[in-house]
Amino acid sequence: MFVRRTNTRGQSGEAYFTHRLVETVRVGKAVTQRTILNLGAKFDLPQADWPVLAARIDEVVHGQASL
Repeated sequence: MFVRRTNTRGQSGEAYFTHRLVETVRVGKAVTQRTILNLGAKFDLPQADWPVLAARIDEVVHGQASL
């Protein structure tokens, strides 16, 4: 899992960024990415901490304890 910053446009045409928690999965022979959670446009966590957040969410989802 990882956090992706995506450029999006609103209904008025105004551009803004939104953040999504994304996972990579294999479907047959193809590898695809799917959005697990939309974190929104006001996601204030520093980018250096995104991998730690994604790893912790992955642990919680899969029932693993943190060390």
